[in-house]
Amino acid sequence: MCQMQGFLLYFSYLFLYLVLGELPTPGNVTIDSVNLKHILKWNSIPFHDERVTYSVQYQGLFERRNDQNWTEAENCTNITETECNLLEYLAFIATYFIRVRAERGNQTSEWIEANAFSPYRDSVIGPAMVQVESLLGQLQVSVFDPVTEEGTSMQMMYPDLAYWVFYWKDTEDTKVYNKSFTGVTVLSELQPWTTYCLRVQSYIKNPFRLGQSSSILCNQTSANGKTVKSTCILFWGEILGKFPYSTHTPLFTQQQVGTSLLVDWRITFKKNISITTTKLHLQSAFHVG
Repeated sequence: MCQMQGFLLYFSYLFLYLVLGELPTPGNVTIDSVNLKHILKWNSIPFHDERVTYSVQYQGLFERRNDQNWTEAENCTNITETECNLLEYLAFIATYFIRVRAERGNQTSEWIEANAFSPYRDSVIGPAMVQVESLLGQLQVSVFDPVTEEGTSMQMMYPDLAYWVFYWKDTEDTKVYNKSFTGVTVLSELQPWTTYCLRVQSYIKNPFRLGQSSSILCNQTSANGKTVKSTCILFWGEILGKFPYSTHTPLFTQQQVGTSLLVDWRITFKKNISITTTKLHLQSAFHVG
């Protein structure tokens, strides 16, 4: 069925061209706009040869409502390519109508229009450059905003530009976490010595729309980096004579002090250790602070 429709379309074009001397219109006119680089694209006409060229015109919403004037896109006039860059012709906050036609000598096709286009509303935010650094059991994610063809940050054009970071263990790709941020964020509460993967998705808050996603990056966390906390509480106990290997005279006698010495150290080891010397009893409790 599709082949039959294709043959009928082909012969209708052939009839228009050979009998009536009319060129068929270009097909599938679209605007591919990323980071405010607006590329108008279309399909070449049947019977395309080296004599066939294309021309593009644009019209603002104001002109459409008033004088109906169209303006030629100079670098898109009488070209043999089937695309052209409209960046220099379109203002950031405006709505445009764009059309293209085919030409061959004195013959021209009908104009065919693309859908109405607004750079601010319709241009897609491209993927950001992402850097991931493993630091003290956390992953620091830095995002560098995409830029326009002239090098202007898209953050300058869209002040409400923000990012989502989606991250997961590389062994559990079905369980995904996310958070919203701008610029730099730190992924915490991660398991140490574990590989995590992530991607960054840009979005604009108002009017809401998604940008293009970054590629997937993976990195391994290091140790959890917890600060060692130590507290020491001393209850002076029985001290008789000299400490082992000590050469000084004890400051207190058995009658002047209590009956035990207790030291409570809180460090990162999880076990109890009892150390007994001839004159000193240490009872230590080691656990995570």
